[in-house]
Amino acid sequence: MTHTPAPRPQTAVDKQPYTVLDTRTLFARDRQLLICHRGEYYRLQLTQNDKLILVK
Repeated sequence: MTHTPAPRPQTAVDKQPYTVLDTRTLFARDRQLLICHRGEYYRLQLTQNDKLILVK
């Protein structure tokens, strides 16, 4: 008799229909990064209070 493991419960991230990026990965090197959208640049900054600010 073989044992089949119980299915892993889905987390909120598993249920999302879009890509999830962890800020620890995004800000591993610097506290800010540039995002280019349709030729326009935006700066995403991680503040000292761990808040995110998006500036055009």
